[in-house]
Amino acid sequence: MNQLLKSSSFWSDQQIIEGILIGGKAENDAIGALFDKFKNILIRFLANKMPKNTAKEPEDFVWEGIEALVINVKKGTYQPQAGISLEAYIKTICKNLWHRYLTSEVARDARQETYFGFGSEPDLDISELIINKEKWDYYLSIFDKAGKNCKEILHLSFAEDMPMKELAEKLISEGKYENDQVVRNAKSKCLKKIIDFL
Repeated sequence: MNQLLKSSSFWSDQQIIEGILIGGKAENDAIGALFDKFKNILIRFLANKMPKNTAKEPEDFVWEGIEALVINVKKGTYQPQAGISLEAYIKTICKNLWHRYLTSEVARDARQETYFGFGSEPDLDISELIINKEKWDYYLSIFDKAGKNCKEILHLSFAEDMPMKELAEKLISEGKYENDQVVRNAKSKCLKKIIDFL
């Protein structure tokens, strides 16, 4: 691997990818460099698209985008292509995450209006309830396999929709992790575990 430069703003796309693939400290440094290099661009990019009253901050989407990129690099689904920079790739991921989140927010609001706006709950077929329960049992068993810490991180992130900053502060104050970067790396590894189990 090329000698990595100390200042993260000077890391090339190739050095970032190589660092992620090496793992360990090199991966942590590469993820830090990736965040430092693109955070301002991505936060501005997302802030211009986001409505003011969303629960998530642009930085949350940036970290989720970085986590997705790291997983794609490790799985080999990300392949550098001529003319497509790492910035363009991660922008696309963040845009897709933002769009999916916004769509789910709109859908949730529509469901609440439909089901609870008229004071009555929908009639559900019992077979649909059984199928849904079996699916949830399966997903919960996968979360259990991932381990106690992963289960807590993923529950707080996705079930409680806790922003990354708050999640890191909570876990650090409980003495479970040393700093923000370690929490982010742990979340990324947890997501990879879940994907591998699926």
